[in-house]
Formats: sequence, C-alpha cells, structure tokens
Amino acid sequence: MVEAKWGQGIDATYWKRIVSGLVEYLTGKNTPAIIYHGWQKDLPPFDGRLRLVIGRSNDWPIIEGQVRVEGIYHTHWIPGGNYIRISGLPEYPDDDSSVLLVVVKRILEELLPQVVEQDPEKVAAMIAAQKEAERIRSREAYVKECAKRVDKTVRETEKTLAEKQRSVPGLLQAYIRGVREIAGLERKLAQIKASTQGELDKIGEEFDKLASLPKVQRVEVADGVIKVFTETLFCTDDRTGKTHEIGAFRIDVYTNGSNDGVRWTNLSRKLDGMYAPHVDANGKACLGTAATGFCEFLAAQEYALVAMYAINFVESVNTDDQWGRKIDLWPVAGQAPAETVNPAPEPRVRTSRW
Repeated sequence: MVEAKWGQGIDATYWKRIVSGLVEYLTGKNTPAIIYHGWQKDLPPFDGRLRLVIGRSNDWPIIEGQVRVEGIYHTHWIPGGNYIRISGLPEYPDDDSSVLLVVVKRILEELLPQVVEQDPEKVAAMIAAQKEAERIRSREAYVKECAKRVDKTVRETEKTLAEKQRSVPGLLQAYIRGVREIAGLERKLAQIKASTQGELDKIGEEFDKLASLPKVQRVEVADGVIKVFTETLFCTDDRTGKTHEIGAFRIDVYTNGSNDGVRWTNLSRKLDGMYAPHVDANGKACLGTAATGFCEFLAAQEYALVAMYAINFVESVNTDDQWGRKIDLWPVAGQAPAETVNPAPEPRVRTSRW
C-alpha cells in the first residue's frame, strides 16, 4: 500500500500532481511506501514501509546513518533503511509538473534497489528496534516527569533546613528546640536523598506496569501528559446482548490534574458528535460516580490504574443514561461499519448528569 501524508503550506494543485504520480509509480513497483510532503516534524514510527520525504524545505531532521547524494536536488538516503529524502525542489516551478516528476522517478529508479530492505526478518528487526527505542524514550520521560515530586520535596526540605539553621541563635530553649529540629530535618533529608534512586526505580516499574496493561499498545509522555494508545475497544449493549466496536483510543492523563485529569480521543471514529457512549466530542466524559476513583488514582500517581480504569470506562455502558442509550450507533463487532460521521480528529456506573 502506498499512502500520502501532507504538511503545511503546500501548492495543492502542483504538488498533488507530483505526489499522485509517485503513488502510481511506487504502486507499480509493488513498493509499500508512505510519501510525506511539506512535513516539518519528526516522522512517525517505522512500520516497514519505504519513507519517501519530498518538498522544498531543507530543514527536516537528520536521521542517523543517512547518506547524501550530490546532484541538482538535495537527496539523502539510508542503505537498506527504507528512507529517502529529496529536498530543495522548485518553489515556484515554471515548467510542467511532469518534468519534475520524471527527475524524481529517475532518482528513485537508482536508489530503490539500495534503500528498500527485502529481507522480512531484517524489516521485522528494524521495526522492533525502533519500538524499543521509542519505549526507552517514553520510559525516561515518564521517570523524569514523575520524579518532579521527589525533587520538589528535596528543595522544600533544604529550604526549611536553611531557615532553621538561621534561627538557632537566641534563648537556650529556642536554641535547643532549633538544634533538635535541625537534627530531625537532616535525618529526613538524608533519608530522602538515600531513597531517591529507589523511588525512581519504583516510578520506572510503574511505567512498565502501565505499558504492559492488556489492550495498551504504547505509551508516550510529553509536557506533563501521559498518552496511552489502546487497541480497538468493545462494549456490550445489555439491552440486546450485542457487542459493539467502539474504536482504538488515545487516553490523555494530565499529571497536574488539568482537563479533569483524563481525556479520551477515539482514533477510529466519532458518531453523533461523540467519541464513545459516555464521551463527548471534546474527549470529556460523563463520569458520574466513577469520578471518585479517577481522582484517588490521579492523586496517588497510580497512572497504570488510571489507564485501566479509563479503558474499563469505554468498555462499560449505562443504557439507562441518555448518552449510554446511543451505544447502538456504534457498529456491531464483526460487521462492516456504517459510514462514519465526522471522522475522529486528533485533539459509568454513571449517572445521567455531570
């Protein structure tokens, strides 16, 4: 399969002719690929297909191991790495798009045999290596995020210790009391610092527990948000006994408690302005009595339990609730779904009110 992804600031008519020609060319070559145009951010995880990046800009990030080919346009590629980047293409071309398309095809004709890895075992190893690298990066980000609490405790204790040290001079009683408080704080500070590594190990283990939960595909951490990507989730309508396919989700857990702590985004579909029977188009859920459990787990930084609770939330429904009765809008599992209304973009029980 050959797929095209678009960035910002493109000449829709000219560049879509170029990309369409490349889709046809690579399809004819039986070369699975993703073509990126105008792409200004890091590429998604490698899935085994050729990654072909084309466009005007020369500012895309460098990928380790790539080789540059000198020529009329900047061309970089990775031997056996399923990656080619062709940049510096004309911004305001005077000629027909077919001329530029011929040049790009000529470059691909030369590089494809060297770039596309044909060995399925090597491709599988490449995909596994990238997934492991992503897991390690996410784990490190997770530990760093959760370690802020330990750092804050150390800073506050050091501040209190310094204040008490300045208060020692004075009456004997105040002096003795101050010395005792200082000794206690010094012991506390030493205990905190001594247990810091153990605390970080526990945080890392919490990430491992979160990443290994059933139905969790991967976990990403950035800017105070833990993003949990799930497999396709299902829910049974207790009125009919039918199981409905709700979709694959990205569950955003806000470590500072903003946005109600948790937001849900259905990556598969949005029906009647809803991501799930109890989740609106903004990812906000009608939690009802379930809100108490989420608050307790968030306060305790037990994010694996938060994620598990959030998955269970999607896979449960209260058909006595006005929103819950809409579960029959979602396709029955195993049947071809009806045409999706408003496909999902990026960004319990329950009572009937918020």
